[in-house]
Formats: sequence, C-alpha cells, structure tokens
Amino acid sequence: MENLKSKPTRTESDLLGAREVPQEALYGVQTLRGIENFRISKFHLNEYPDFINGLAITKMGAAIANSKLGLLTDLTEKLRDLRASAVHEHDLYTDKRKQHNV
Repeated sequence: MENLKSKPTRTESDLLGAREVPQEALYGVQTLRGIENFRISKFHLNEYPDFINGLAITKMGAAIANSKLGLLTDLTEKLRDLRASAVHEHDLYTDKRKQHNV
C-alpha cells in the first residue's frame, strides 16, 4: 500500500476506530481495511471496466425499480442523468476498444 503521508487524506471512522483515507478516494474506511487485509489476488477491479460497468448498470436498474415503487422519489432525476452518463461512457469505451482491436 502506498504511503498515505505523502498525499492529502481525510479521517473516517467505523466501529474499529478512525483511519486516514486518501482524499481523492471514492471509498471509505471499511474498504480501506479490506484492501489492506484481504489481498485475494494480484488483479484489480480497474483492470475490468466491463465488469464495473455491468455492476453499475445492475445497481442502477435496482435503484430505478425502487424509484418506480416510490422508494427513491428524490433521486429519480439524478438516476436518469447518471444512467445516461454511464451508458454514454460505456459506449465511448467500447468504441475505443473496437478501434484499438482493428
């Protein structure tokens, strides 16, 4: 794991106590603990963008379904925007891969 002291951090807490998490990280203290303690393989999820996109689309579908049930009424518009953005990003990534593999 990289030295956290060389980069800006934020303090986050859970039941095990407070930890410094990289400021730019999109995750919290529990994910940090998992990264440090459970190295399962040499692979990283960022090496599998199609998997991440699929997971995002699945979660978005669940959120949209919950929104239609009236459980996420305040997020409906944001979800639509996010969905459009994610699909657009996926299309751009797929186009780049096609161009690269030609």
